Amino acid sequence: RGLFGGLGASIAGIIPYAGTDMMVYQTLKDQYADRNPGADPGPLVFLGCGAVSSVCGQVVAYPLQLIRTRLQAQGMSGMPQYTGALDCLRQTVAAGGVRALYSGIGPNFSKA
Repeated sequence: RGLFGGLGASIAGIIPYAGTDMMVYQTLKDQYADRNPGADPGPLVFLGCGAVSSVCGQVVAYPLQLIRTRLQAQGMSGMPQYTGALDCLRQTVAAGGVRALYSGIGPNFSKA
């Protein structure tokens, strides 16, 4: 349990992240092509589309990453104890509301 704490939330988190990231990236790229017919999108267009799509994916998946991290850290002294991912979600929302699910997301954006 200790070694694999948060594994389910981690695996579940990759699905919405990857789906959102790919969907937004493709949509932005298609929008660029529609507005600039025949134009070759340069590296900055691809970089911008990738950065925006990655941030969108992080916003969607971050609550699952937070739950994973809290489940992994629960063995440390002074940390709350959870019976599973749903209990962690309930306790987090009860303690700080829905905003608590996004605590610490700012530094996470630097990975975008």
